[in-house]
Amino acid sequence: MKKIIFICFFILSIISIPFLSNTNAEYYNNSSLNDLSFKNNNHQPTLVKDPNNETELQLFFDNLLENQIIDYTLPGVTLSVVNATDILYLKGYGYANIEESKAVSPNSTIFRIASVSKLFTWTAVMQLYEQGLLDLDVDINNYLTAFKIPMPYGPITMYDLMSHSLGFEDYFFYTGSFNKDIYLSLEDFLIEYMPKCVRPPGEVSAYSNYGASLAGYIVGEIAGKPFPPYVEEKILTPLGMKRSTFWNYLSAGLEEDLVTEYSIDKNSNLHPLVIDPYGMGYDPAGSLKTTALDISYFMRAHLNNGSFNSNRILEEATTQEMHTRHFSHHPNLDGFAHGFFELTINGKRILNHGGSVSYTRSELVLIPEEQIGFFVSYNAYHIDPIWDVVYEFMDYFYPAEPISELEPDPNFKQTGKKFIGNYRWTRGPYSTPAVINYLIEYKHVTIDKDGYLVVSGIQYVQVGELLFREPEYGFYLAFKEDTEGKITHMFYSHVPANALERLSGADNPPIAWSICSVIVLTILISLAYLPIRRKIMKEEKYLPETKIERFTKLATLITGWGFIGFIVLYGGFSGILLVTEAVFPITRVLLVIPYILAFSLLVLIGLIMFLWIKKQGSINIRINASIIAAISIVFVWWMIHWNILGSFYA
Repeated sequence: MKKIIFICFFILSIISIPFLSNTNAEYYNNSSLNDLSFKNNNHQPTLVKDPNNETELQLFFDNLLENQIIDYTLPGVTLSVVNATDILYLKGYGYANIEESKAVSPNSTIFRIASVSKLFTWTAVMQLYEQGLLDLDVDINNYLTAFKIPMPYGPITMYDLMSHSLGFEDYFFYTGSFNKDIYLSLEDFLIEYMPKCVRPPGEVSAYSNYGASLAGYIVGEIAGKPFPPYVEEKILTPLGMKRSTFWNYLSAGLEEDLVTEYSIDKNSNLHPLVIDPYGMGYDPAGSLKTTALDISYFMRAHLNNGSFNSNRILEEATTQEMHTRHFSHHPNLDGFAHGFFELTINGKRILNHGGSVSYTRSELVLIPEEQIGFFVSYNAYHIDPIWDVVYEFMDYFYPAEPISELEPDPNFKQTGKKFIGNYRWTRGPYSTPAVINYLIEYKHVTIDKDGYLVVSGIQYVQVGELLFREPEYGFYLAFKEDTEGKITHMFYSHVPANALERLSGADNPPIAWSICSVIVLTILISLAYLPIRRKIMKEEKYLPETKIERFTKLATLITGWGFIGFIVLYGGFSGILLVTEAVFPITRVLLVIPYILAFSLLVLIGLIMFLWIKKQGSINIRINASIIAAISIVFVWWMIHWNILGSFYA
């Protein structure tokens, strides 16, 4: 009896874990998509500083970055600050390789800049557009010959790729490590890891590495040569970026200057890493390796309307079009230029793009209105240091004007109920078992006792029909509703590359976990009923008389305990395994278990039908087995709904 009670409490403790948190853990490795910190910078300058002044830049960046190296236990940082015509400040901090005491050089140390690479891909796209070789508004399948993209919701355009609104799910696992003995061409990768289109293109954004890789592949198809040599010929060489390449396998001259990347453990110890090129020769979405000096030329070209020195990578009109907003979830929210994120800080419009891979972090920031830009890259991080740099730079050189304070409408507690609910990021898996992570990683929207709308602990005040503003710092939040007035999506002003969709029905975590809990409890009670009843009633143990009865009892135990054991085992490991599901064989082994259990359930159903029809066996055994079979059928539906059952994938 005590053992049964202990088992029940153990199972309940496992399945109750998801209820303890409704935060979005962002296992997506989405540094540029995470909620930015709501910073309260106490240092508000009394005099306007000049960002074109080298002394001012040195004072600001040396103080900030040198302190970051100490505070965040960082090995090294590289920096370049430019305006349209000059390099204003260029410096390396710390070590490119600690073991060799090799300092970071902004001129020669090569950093992997991850998704900042996409800006070169989008620039290449705009070059072909400028030449009339690529139409941004036509079906991208027009440019594909070796394969086609299924489009159940209508044509996907290059415009959709550049605004990350192509409607694809995201698997994530291909950002993990491939088998190093396997080499994939970009074309093979795009075919093998093609995600499904899960929503109409052009409606909401969901950051997509696959979409950028596809865009780079199309550039190569149109140009008649692979993407890296095209970019080298049309962008890197004209800009004088001699120490930059998209190839993953570097020449000896570049390899020796590639920065060593480090992981940081919980004790702030640094551990050097061996860089894995992901089994691909190159990736337009994130394989550029460059120096702070080289990328300063790229920033200057964009700040100078496509021109650098006597060379031009884009015509002025094309550059202006590339920098113009073309997509946003709401007029008051930041959106997308062609490939650039928009970000508004202290009233200034910023064009930026970040990137992170392994343990590196990079950010490129342009302020077109001021013709200022900077690039910073780290070779390790565990707490994202980028936003300290971005926000403190803006506060230092472009301090904010005071904004009006807001108080919530006293009636909002009643009128705002339609916004309350749970929301999940649109960037994520939909057709693989990894979708179950949404049961833990979601955002809860509620209204507090003072009448504020609250999301992840941040208060908002309604300033429009579907628009909210954070009272002190001016960040906006917006919602989208359907034709019936029901809220369907939520959008952050500072996260243009992602959206959140409202969860309902069996997708809503409290409902999903309630169903799962009822299933588990019902099976446990059914399994424990007969032993407990005999214990209390002091009945003799019923011994099945026929083979059918014995098989039924055995099938009941296997099915009942099998489903419970699987959910405990799978739930305990899924957080680790699902993110890297393509390379962890144990994940596939676990996902075979439900098929075995489903077969066991079918056998049990057949045995139960035989016993009822023939009126054989104990009535208690028949009822008990029938209950377990019925609730197991519900469990099978639950697993099918969450792609645990019925979804084999590569």
